[in-house]
Amino acid sequence: MMGTYYGERPVVIEEEGGKKVVNFAFSRFKEMWYNVRADVGEASYWSELASIQTLDTLLGGGHIDIIDYLKRVRWRKFV
Repeated sequence: MMGTYYGERPVVIEEEGGKKVVNFAFSRFKEMWYNVRADVGEASYWSELASIQTLDTLLGGGHIDIIDYLKRVRWRKFV
């Protein structure tokens, strides 16, 4: 995605203890091979925790009432 859409942009690099700004052509990424590892796991678990924490914050801040809170918690548990 970066190789296709970023074009040429200024980037900051550290060289010999200093920093400087140079233009970098992100299209160079399309010609490179990468050795990467992607860990995949329980994303739905973290999404559920984030949803509950958000609902707790909204309820605590008075942005939603207890009925709205319970409707949304119940929906999250059974979907």
